[in-house]
Amino acid sequence: MSVTFSFSGTSVAEFQEILGANVETMLAGATDAAIELAEMGAEEARRRVPVKTGDLRASIKFRKLEATERFKIIAVWGTSKEYAEYVEFGTGPVGRDVPVPGKYPGEVSYTHDWEHGMVAQPYMYPSSEYVATNIEEVLKRCIQRRMPGGGT
Repeated sequence: MSVTFSFSGTSVAEFQEILGANVETMLAGATDAAIELAEMGAEEARRRVPVKTGDLRASIKFRKLEATERFKIIAVWGTSKEYAEYVEFGTGPVGRDVPVPGKYPGEVSYTHDWEHGMVAQPYMYPSSEYVATNIEEVLKRCIQRRMPGGGT
């Protein structure tokens, strides 16, 4: 289970005009921002995840992926624990039907049909919402930091 965060430049000229930075500076700053935001997401997910043994919390990591396009930067956070989705979305009718703050509002396909199940304990979706509220500020700061004079 992971959250993917990517920047994809469709209007580099417009972005360049807004920030007054050259393309290389923007790419370096956007890369810094993607990594910082993924780290922020992983920290927030670790803060929110319910803890029984600590294994799930300890497994939440972030990393930057290599992109195949020049103006595309991808960073992710998540866990490879097989039971992570059951914690996030719950199981059976209870997981499906009990409203929980921070629960993913979209359609979820349950792979098991438990008779009762367990309530969802969201941590990844709320972490992505938290990151979304910080994108603009982190991106501007990271690009400005890469500019000559540190953006001052």
